[in-house]
Amino acid sequence: MFHFFKKKKIVLDCFTNIPSVYDNAKIDYGSRYHPEWWKSTPRVNENFNTIKTCRGFIDYYKHGIVIPSWFEADIELYEKNNIENKWFSMKYSNDYVDLSDSHDSVQFPNFAQDYGKNIKIKSPWAFRTNKDINFTWTQPTWSMRDSFRYFSLLPAVINFKYQHHTHINYFIQLEDSPKTITIPPLTPLVMLHPLTDDNVEIKTHLVSDREYSRIFSKEDLILNRNLADESKEFERKKALTKRLDTLKCPYKE
Repeated sequence: MFHFFKKKKIVLDCFTNIPSVYDNAKIDYGSRYHPEWWKSTPRVNENFNTIKTCRGFIDYYKHGIVIPSWFEADIELYEKNNIENKWFSMKYSNDYVDLSDSHDSVQFPNFAQDYGKNIKIKSPWAFRTNKDINFTWTQPTWSMRDSFRYFSLLPAVINFKYQHHTHINYFIQLEDSPKTITIPPLTPLVMLHPLTDDNVEIKTHLVSDREYSRIFSKEDLILNRNLADESKEFERKKALTKRLDTLKCPYKE
């Protein structure tokens, strides 16, 4: 007797309260974001197989989920020891780019060293999953040929059942001369890969400001004590979410 088990479906709900972001820069699968240079690459070049047939590249995009840029931007990285003691300025195409939470180097001194800096772009998307799974969070380097040397996404493993932010942290290294980085619209900024064999379905939602705030409402129940170990705050969110799930269950004891 044969038993066929259908794969479970995990839903990744993606919420924004900004109509232009929802209409033009939706979260989507990586297969929709193959870089143009790759599309035009032949399968064989001078009797060598090319990257067009590379399984690792193909699967990276096939199984990935992309957060695309909802803006166009020019980022000027200042030179070392500039007299204003600033590390960057940024011109962008709309009002939905928020850099106000960029981290000071004192928060990661042993990695930043003398001239390493952070640029944090607050994302207009909130993610939520119906299951407890993790996602890798990496830079789509193949889609950032002209900028990855100066503008590196800091990698992570993210969970969207217990927290819902999708803010994007980049690392820059100041050099002896200034540099300008251009981010075209719809550039893949982040590539996520779910750490599960189950199918992940993306659902995007345009919601009101009130509904968007409700996604984060459980955070109102936790006092942020600015603990030295921030992971403890995540564990508290995790425990609270499990408690809330139990209270909502009609079959609880």
